[in-house]
Amino acid sequence: MNTIFQINYKILDFFRKTDTLKLYKKIVESQYASRDELRASQLNAFKNLLTHAYENVPYYSSLFKKISFHPEDFKSMDDLKKLPTTSKDIVRNNFNDIKAAGFESYKPRITQTGGTTGKPFLTYRDKLSHSYMWANIFRAWNAGGFEPGDRFINFAGGSLLPNTNLFKRNIYNFLQNAVLITSYHLNDERLKNISYTVTKSGAEYIFGYSSSIYLLSQYCKSNSISLKGYIKAVITTSDMLYHKQREVIEEVFGAKVFDLYGCPEGGIFSFECSEHNGYHVNQESALVEVTDSGQNGLGKIISTPLFNYAFPLIRYETGDVGSYSSKQCGCGRHLDRIEELGGRIRDFIVLRDGRYIHGAFFNHLNVLYNAEWIKQYQIVQTDVDNLTIKISKLEEPAEEALDLIKNEIHKGLLPDLKINFDLGGVEYTGGGKFRLIISNVSNKWQ
Repeated sequence: MNTIFQINYKILDFFRKTDTLKLYKKIVESQYASRDELRASQLNAFKNLLTHAYENVPYYSSLFKKISFHPEDFKSMDDLKKLPTTSKDIVRNNFNDIKAAGFESYKPRITQTGGTTGKPFLTYRDKLSHSYMWANIFRAWNAGGFEPGDRFINFAGGSLLPNTNLFKRNIYNFLQNAVLITSYHLNDERLKNISYTVTKSGAEYIFGYSSSIYLLSQYCKSNSISLKGYIKAVITTSDMLYHKQREVIEEVFGAKVFDLYGCPEGGIFSFECSEHNGYHVNQESALVEVTDSGQNGLGKIISTPLFNYAFPLIRYETGDVGSYSSKQCGCGRHLDRIEELGGRIRDFIVLRDGRYIHGAFFNHLNVLYNAEWIKQYQIVQTDVDNLTIKISKLEEPAEEALDLIKNEIHKGLLPDLKINFDLGGVEYTGGGKFRLIISNVSNKWQ
């Protein structure tokens, strides 16, 4: 990183009240520490957090006494089962009691998730936790070659945008050497202008919602616009990245995609490395578990931010599903990995016979993703017996095409499943995210 941008980031750290650069340098090195060193440090940090919560946080102090638990009882990770999980509803119902004694001394700042359910979720993040967040983000980007100070496009909306006014946001982007493109209200005219910006901005990296970058790539491919040679790596996040989407993005940009999985309030900032075989977990600042795993290894992702002393969330239910691995990765990092992501808990179709169908089933149906008349599709489950296929179309389909889709789904799922079509287009959230599966049916992880 050159001297100018070291100064810029020091200015950013000063105004954000963070220590990003110092922690970034530390964790870029620590990811190659031995597995035993990483686990010992993680265990020690978790024990310290438990003691702090017991002594200083009303909600956890009361909870631990109620279940007859004392921090000294925690000897190893096997003892995690002694502790209940923390859900969003628990946080909402005990919001003030989760604030630690001396709350203001931690320089907390309120944070808000995008709220894909339509209901924003509020928490606090203190100075050290906020510093780790930014350091982990930059380390994740670094797996694709990025160094703080490199010019990048922030193709973002909702929770990926800094929560500040336009003037401060412009200063913020200038100091980071960032080009901001909002992902709201995308149409062909905007996508055309965005593709032009990519070629003229001088940016070497692009970061944003998987679905928004895919939509841009899809537009470019359909209109014979090549973005090859401009971007060194594409960094996607926030919503599920499917295999077909990755293929199209890499084809258009001529660059590898490095996908990230994060749960900011849960302290998770995990990332793909050059091996692309899972998501390395930031063990230095979070304790991540997978519980209630099924036969396919997928279970609930539970996480504890280890350094948010102002507003601790111990064993927080992220609402996501995945599988976990401690196997050595070929890249040389010793960080554990979320080996497979299943998406949000509601990103599964639930069948009457008890099966759970991952969105990948629909992404492997040739009649859907290879249909020339379909621009984009989305699966909505209103109840256990009904699916609606929402489609953004390029042209009117023949009745036979709809029957073919229906027949293929019946063969793969259940023959008596009712399938409806809505050709009015797919839905995006207010922040510009796309969900392939929207299910209103409860499943075993809820």
